[in-house]
Amino acid sequence: MRALIELNGRKHILTMKQAEEVITLIHSYGTEVYDTKTSYSTKPYTTHHHVYELTPTEMGKGEITFLTDALYGMGKLNGRPE
Repeated sequence: MRALIELNGRKHILTMKQAEEVITLIHSYGTEVYDTKTSYSTKPYTTHHHVYELTPTEMGKGEITFLTDALYGMGKLNGRPE
């Protein structure tokens, strides 16, 4: 089983140990989050930009996609798409 982490629109394949290290790194540094919220109640619409630290409870939430060994092998055989 492998883990997929998406960066710049591409899904990068990591071993489970590598994925664990990435998550541990993010948790240990307490990274900040960038978010935008658009207010549609006013005209013209207003977009607000936010940067903030996550609370410990929020840090526990996350999403990792998993790739089975069979799908990994099939993708490896197919290689880069043309």
